[in-house]
Order: sequence, then C-alpha cells, then structure tokens
Amino acid sequence: MKRLGLAWTLFWRILKDAAFAQHLETVVGTTGTASLSSGGGGGRRPDAVALLALLQREGRLLDFAMESIDGFSDAQVGAAARSVHRSCREVLQRVFAPRSAIKQGEGISVPVAAGYDPGRYTLTGNVAGKPPFKGVVCHPGWEATRVELPGWSGRPESALVIVPAEIEVK
Repeated sequence: MKRLGLAWTLFWRILKDAAFAQHLETVVGTTGTASLSSGGGGGRRPDAVALLALLQREGRLLDFAMESIDGFSDAQVGAAARSVHRSCREVLQRVFAPRSAIKQGEGISVPVAAGYDPGRYTLTGNVAGKPPFKGVVCHPGWEATRVELPGWSGRPESALVIVPAEIEVK
C-alpha cells in the first residue's frame, strides 16, 4: 500500500508544482507529443489538465473524487473504487509506462553513495553525517519510461476545461 500512497502523492505534486514537474521532465525526458511542464497560456493546454482530462474521461476520477461518499455503504464505495482504479491504471500505463525507479525491492539493503541524486532517492530515518550511507528500501519509487499525452487543439479560453459540460438538448 506504500507504493499506492507514493504514486498518489507524486501525481498531485506533478499537478500542483511546476518546478517539480519540470525536474521530472529533465530526469525522464519526453518521447511523446507533450511534456510534464504545467505551464499554459497562449492557447496551449497545460499538460496537467490533459492528464486529468484523460483520467476523468476514461476512469471517471474526478467524478469519484469530487462526489461526497458519506451516504454510500463501504461496499458501494469499494465497487466504484475498483472500477475507477482499473481504468485510471490503464491510462497511467498507456501514458507513462511506469516502472520501479530502482531494481531492488522493498526490504533489500542498499548503499547510497556520496553525490546521490535527491531526485531519485529520499532518505529517511537516522540520516546523520555525510554519505555514503547504507539503508533498506522502503519503497523502490516510480519512474516514467515514456510520456505520451494527447495533443489538444481547442480554443485558448477552454485550455483549463478538464471535461466540457454535457447538455442534453430537448
């Protein structure tokens, strides 16, 4: 479950923190039609909005997250979460093809050399003195092997629309 928590944290940090997203773009590079930057303007749709639109269109992530679940049973919430999870996972696999950031799995002892990349490793616990350190993998991290967000050709004033309003004409 630690991996899911980290993935969720990184997802929201990418959406909210342009500098962090830019750092990830530098680390991972891009092979698709869009980058991980969250800038916009000039009619360009921010990539964070493009990703959120995909997650909503295919996984109904926003509908699920923004709905109050107070009146639903745990079984109803669980059934909805399973569907949202499956669909959003497919989107993330298609767009980013994520893999573990390091080969070692949880519980494996690893060295951390002097000059380590803090964008690749987060040190926790008794971090005192100077590297090298020796520690145990709590989470192997995630990295994207590609970034393939769809292009967008909408109007500048709609660049931040995640999903258009649906109107049934009668």
